[in-house]
Amino acid sequence: MSAQTLDSLPSDSLPARFGRYVLIERAAVGGMAEIFLAQRIEALLPSHEGKLVVIKRVLPELLRESSFRDMLAREAAIAERLHHPNIARVFGLENVGGRQCIAMEHVVGVDLRQFVRLMRADGAREVPLDLALSVIAQVCAGLDYAHSQTDRTGEPIRIVHRDISPQNVMVGIDGVVRIVDFGVARCAHFADQEITRSGKLKGKLPYMSPEQARGEPIDHRSDLFSAAVMLFELTTGRRLFKGTSEFETLKRVCEVRHEKPSDAKSDYPPELEAIVMRALSATPADRYASGAELSAAIGQFADSKSIVLGVECVAHWMKTYAGAKLAEDDARIRERLHILATRSEASGPRLSLGTLGEGEEVSELGDRRSHSTVRPIAATNRPPEATLARMPIGIVAVALAIGTAIGALGAKFVGGPPAVRASSALEVPLVRLHGLPSGPNEVFLDGVPKVAPLHMTPGKHQLQVNVPGYQPWSKELTIAPESQLDVDVVLSQVR
Repeated sequence: MSAQTLDSLPSDSLPARFGRYVLIERAAVGGMAEIFLAQRIEALLPSHEGKLVVIKRVLPELLRESSFRDMLAREAAIAERLHHPNIARVFGLENVGGRQCIAMEHVVGVDLRQFVRLMRADGAREVPLDLALSVIAQVCAGLDYAHSQTDRTGEPIRIVHRDISPQNVMVGIDGVVRIVDFGVARCAHFADQEITRSGKLKGKLPYMSPEQARGEPIDHRSDLFSAAVMLFELTTGRRLFKGTSEFETLKRVCEVRHEKPSDAKSDYPPELEAIVMRALSATPADRYASGAELSAAIGQFADSKSIVLGVECVAHWMKTYAGAKLAEDDARIRERLHILATRSEASGPRLSLGTLGEGEEVSELGDRRSHSTVRPIAATNRPPEATLARMPIGIVAVALAIGTAIGALGAKFVGGPPAVRASSALEVPLVRLHGLPSGPNEVFLDGVPKVAPLHMTPGKHQLQVNVPGYQPWSKELTIAPESQLDVDVVLSQVR
């Protein structure tokens, strides 16, 4: 069968052209949008090697309301400004043929809900304590950054996520935990207006704070309450507020009616129970004042019990329980990209951005208004079910749990090496950092925020580490090709 052209398939087939992207697989459809794994078209050409992205394409019926379009633009602007290791990146809002979409970071991993399910399916009776604490500490670090955002005058803009839940916490194979779906987030004054106008609650009932469930004004401490619910559930194995019906769940949340961790687990550490119960206080003023404060409390408890927290801990458990699943996903996607690259190479100039990206106008906020239509990429010879398995639940929202950095787990292409492949972080020099204390920290490589372990190009680099309560630490590194380097970070406390 000869290679088909880009225009030879019906527009509802996948993979398909969508503006300057190729939609590879549809992960899910929600009440607001469709979620796709995608790649930029130029990345399919032999001269490029591009990363996968996630496209959240808004359902057409929602775009009829101008108020919704305005809300989407505000939310995208909020999310786009957040640059932190523990928050999945949002690249911007785009308009393709009248369909609005948000381009987001693709994370190789699974969401927290699916991670726990994979552990149980593998016979684990409980979530390891070091894993549970490491995950929530990283969630708190991401929240603290978002909550601390200010406008150009230095005034707090009071971002509140409003849907901190296991489905919106992505756990990466690299051990980095990322909060996703800041599309629900609002600056505080937008949040109050939206509740009043729609009369609807945004978020998932079992993880809401009582003030959010009652429709009252909320602030950043509502997100911390939600994080504490996850901490309770991860460390006890019990649901905290989940009732037999939505009404029963809502009633339990509003009344803050729940058991203590030690009621669910008799050997629960009393020091940790004190942390959980404070974070779950009914009154916001009685909770921890910030994500940094809650993260520090978790870190101090871990230190007192000689529990080592961090990305290495999370990465270990991810590879143990989710490695095989991610390797299967990786093999399927790599094969799909190989097929796309072969078809794209055969299509030649038709894939140039000049040909396929016509009509785009870019605003300051990254809102690209395009007159292009969705054109499908040529299909494979094999039936769809042979090459396009359904995506796992855990990839819903920003960070899809498939990808390209799992090659070391044994995934290979079917039918030979690819002409073009997605970039793999495991193929570049790796630098591991040791000696970082528990709690929030900032790692900069050549002045750019990064997450350890670091993947970098060969050559000389400047590494800097900032940890609250310690003097800034820096070191010049010389990295050889295909090398792995262990760096001891020696910190001095501020006196």
